[in-house]
Amino acid sequence: EPGPGPEPGPGPEPGPGPEPGPGPGPEPGPSQDTITSKKNKVSIKPERLRVICNSKEKGEYTLIYTAKSDVSEGEMKFYMSAETQNYEAELLNVMVDNQPNVKISNNRICNLRLIKGQAIKIKFRINYSDYCSMEVKTFGYSV
Repeated sequence: EPGPGPEPGPGPEPGPGPEPGPGPGPEPGPSQDTITSKKNKVSIKPERLRVICNSKEKGEYTLIYTAKSDVSEGEMKFYMSAETQNYEAELLNVMVDNQPNVKISNNRICNLRLIKGQAIKIKFRINYSDYCSMEVKTFGYSV
């Protein structure tokens, strides 16, 4: 038969630490679901790309772009090519057929949806009124 417990009375004194108990733990990190669902945008290579000058005086161009893969939340940045370096082309406006949510943000065309093998036509205007060679860099999430 077990014996009686200790006599009632005061317990041991608290330790010498500054807090009466352990402090709060570290903030919990992101869950594995969050880590795998949040990806970085990657550079997208075109299958075909052609820039056509519609009006050099107005800086109006048309880009015909065919993607090698499906892309969501695509972005495009335009550069004017010169002899020794490239200059960022200042975008003034943009229009893409059947993509009403496309907009210009941070001098990039944003919210593009690209479908593998399907050409899209992007009409845009830059702040430059002469002929120029252009380069286009595309980024987005591969679908």
